[in-house]
Formats: sequence, C-alpha cells, structure tokens
Amino acid sequence: MSLDHAESGTPTARPKPNQRSAEKQEGQKQVMSESVVQEQVMRALGELPNLIRVQVRQLWKGRFRANVYVGVDFLTSRISHSFFLVTDDDGKITESRPPMATSRPYVSSQPSSGTTGN
Repeated sequence: MSLDHAESGTPTARPKPNQRSAEKQEGQKQVMSESVVQEQVMRALGELPNLIRVQVRQLWKGRFRANVYVGVDFLTSRISHSFFLVTDDDGKITESRPPMATSRPYVSSQPSSGTTGN
C-alpha cells in the first residue's frame, strides 16, 4: 500500500492497483461460491410455496449461512428455514445444521383440474 496525505496532513492508506484487482477477483469468487451453494439449497428443498428468495452469505472459507424467505410479498416475508452449511473445496455442501430435507412435496398454488379416477 502507498500512503496519501489528506488535507489534514495525516497519511491515509491507498490500495495499490494490483491489490484492488485481487480484492475484486476475491469478491467475484465469493459471489460465485454463494450462487453454487444457493442452487444446491434450492434443489435440496424442492419447490416451496410462496418462495421469495434464498439468501446465502459466506461467513468464512467453506462456511455459509442460508436463509429461506417465504411469504405473499417481500414486506410480509419471513424466514422459513435457516441453515449453517459447510462446503468442500469445489463448493459442494458436505454438512448442514440443521439437516436439510432432501425432498419436499410440491404444493401447487393452482386449483386442481377437477378430474378424478372414478
């Protein structure tokens, strides 16, 4: 890092161009990791009625928090599921606390066709 002198005369740290590039790449890598984990969570939970979004945040290397929001709209949404996840180096979920249900029945919000097998 190099130092700049602000108007007050106090030196302030300014990141070097290479450092900025490395930080940008690290940020992009984190977003990609979060996307990979998010996709796995959505696949594991199946289709949830009134799903608003699945939020995944990397806490530190290989550790994530996933929150699943459901509701009629964003303002009235709530967290229906929350998981602490551990991933391997490839981003595959290896541990979940609490465990994720691997299959949930799809609950359709549309009326049934009304046909029966009588």
